[in-house]
Amino acid sequence: MTGLLIVAEAVLLGVLILLAEALRPRVRGRVDFLRASSAVYFICFVVLPIYLQLDDMRGLRGGVWAWVLKRPFDDEGFVYAGAIAFIGYACLLVGIHLAGGLPHRNEGVGEARAGANVVMRGSREVLLVSLGIGFAGLVCLVVYTLNIGGLGALILQAAAFRGTNPPVVTPYAFLKTLSPLVMGGALLIYGLRTRYWLAGRRKRYGLVFVTFLVGSFAILFHQAGRFPLAVFVFTFPLAAIIRRDRLRLRVVLASALLVVGLLLFGKQLFEATQSRESLTSRWESVGEDARVGIRMLMVEFAFPTITAANAMLEVPSEVPFRWFYDFPLAVEYLVPQRLFGISHPATVSMVNSTRFATVGTIPVDLVSLGYYSAGVPGVVLLLLAFGVLLAMLERALPPSADPVDCVLRAVWILFVALRVMYGDPQLIWFGGLHLFAIAALLPVAHALVRRRGPNPHPHASVPVHL
Repeated sequence: MTGLLIVAEAVLLGVLILLAEALRPRVRGRVDFLRASSAVYFICFVVLPIYLQLDDMRGLRGGVWAWVLKRPFDDEGFVYAGAIAFIGYACLLVGIHLAGGLPHRNEGVGEARAGANVVMRGSREVLLVSLGIGFAGLVCLVVYTLNIGGLGALILQAAAFRGTNPPVVTPYAFLKTLSPLVMGGALLIYGLRTRYWLAGRRKRYGLVFVTFLVGSFAILFHQAGRFPLAVFVFTFPLAAIIRRDRLRLRVVLASALLVVGLLLFGKQLFEATQSRESLTSRWESVGEDARVGIRMLMVEFAFPTITAANAMLEVPSEVPFRWFYDFPLAVEYLVPQRLFGISHPATVSMVNSTRFATVGTIPVDLVSLGYYSAGVPGVVLLLLAFGVLLAMLERALPPSADPVDCVLRAVWILFVALRVMYGDPQLIWFGGLHLFAIAALLPVAHALVRRRGPNPHPHASVPVHL
């Protein structure tokens, strides 16, 4: 009976999400902050609860995913999680309404694509910031690589460095967190190159872009995270979709296949440098039985609903409320521990991981973060705030025909949408430090350029006929 109730709750939430999308005006650029966040929310709290009721997951017992089976999937915790997920999404929509709703535009991507002559300004500021953070990230990556033993250790032992006991302990480990700044440089240079490409100047900054791109893939491979790598790769086609305001089926299919491939085989790929057996075994398993591939793909998105179900029963009876302590704690984690010989308190994800029989880290999603913080009121407050944030970002990064604006909008949309799954504030530094650096430095660069006076170079503002 509880299984049917869990499915009914998931279906009801799915109807709410689909209605919220169906009743909206046309979204320019096809994707916006609410749509992307709703898609992730739908997968985690609609698709997964239903899937867990239908599939036999007992085959996971004894493996690395055994923690998934801590509670039966028809346990009352999943009933409570379904109810709180519904409340959370409703609060998200209320938060957007309280922030003035999503803006309605009569101009934007569609009109620009239809033939307007768009003058895109700020090339000098973009170049200044992209080179600054790009080369800063490269320097951090090089110094970190030298301190852990060179390029071989960086690539061949990537999976080992992700654990709590890395093969090499160095006080410069914090540079691993700063190295992704090179990704910000790659994204900005990509947008800048596209500006000039549209204007007929195709060879600008090509070498710099390739250098930053190689550095980006190096640090992403070393971090051994499938979602960060998939998000970085998917940013580029998403930026093109936003700029053109249309979907190209082959681009969507290719991007989807790439993301699915990374999620299915990414972990084995990172470990293949040490042992090819895991990659071969996974390939054979998926090839022999497609259901294995579906199960492995689904289980990648299972931790939010499983974490929420467990938190409903263990907080605050066994784990005390955290009272939103994780937000200031995330700032504290910016201070390098090994460099200064200090130790930070456990984050909510670390606490959550101790509640399951696993050696890895189980991240806390947005709904569970709210419940860990203050129970049901915590979920209400956090999801209201998230809805307000979505509305604010929609105004701060509106649809545009400018390639730089498009790539920034795309990467922020993906980053914010993934907060639904990775709600722990401390985790934002791993996936968003380069974005915060861009947001902070672009206004500074703009002020510096304005102080220098009029632009003597005509190419700083490039008229582009779309």
